[in-house]
Amino acid sequence: MTTILRRSVFVVVAGFLTYLLASFALFDRTGILTGTHYVGNGADPYLYMWSFYFILHAIVHGQNPFIISAAWAPAGLNITQATTTPGVALLAWPLTAIFGPIISFNIVALMSPALCATTALLLAYALSGRFVASFIGGWIFGFSTFEFGAMLGHLQTYFVPMLPLAFLVVALRGRSMLGAPAFVALLSAINVLQFMISLETFVTTAIFLSLFFMIQTGMKARSAPWRSTLCECALFALSFFITIIVVSPYIYYFFID
Repeated sequence: MTTILRRSVFVVVAGFLTYLLASFALFDRTGILTGTHYVGNGADPYLYMWSFYFILHAIVHGQNPFIISAAWAPAGLNITQATTTPGVALLAWPLTAIFGPIISFNIVALMSPALCATTALLLAYALSGRFVASFIGGWIFGFSTFEFGAMLGHLQTYFVPMLPLAFLVVALRGRSMLGAPAFVALLSAINVLQFMISLETFVTTAIFLSLFFMIQTGMKARSAPWRSTLCECALFALSFFITIIVVSPYIYYFFID
């Protein structure tokens, strides 16, 4: 088990560093890391930079983080009804606090292909155990034309490292490599983060993750007692129930208007 863990750590670190160097080589331009220019095109990235600062500003000052009064005064902006990516804003909080929202956004944008490629690499390696094939698979996912096109100005679309992680957690549970509490906790946390990043991606992921889970559980059910299969389904459903409970304030403000 220790050997497998060491190999996995090596795979993740080596893959991430390689992907990160490639991402910076492809997308870093003069002014990106100094804040005089930003990654993307047009006005859409302004919204993400704004949300990086003002969502955290609202939280720190004890204000309602869902209705930001600093925009569209006096009514304020309902962040749940705009692509403000509060999940990414929370993840980038330390960067924003140190460097400000523009540089923080640029770093997140430059790291996004590397993060997406790394989580896809980890999923492929867990399923195949082959580094080279997994590295190629990670590259195809993280450095795809879809990713590059979305980087023009749609952070909620191209920041998808949670997607492979969700499938990884389900796959590990199917191989009995995750205990029930860890499975529910990890999948719930991943779901919450993805929900807070992009509702569209969350819904799409939930649909295909459910299909993946049903296929995996169905194949395993041939040699497992029906009670075990029912228990697995209950754990999977529990993770989504916990997700809904945690994000219920977000859902409330989404429908209140």
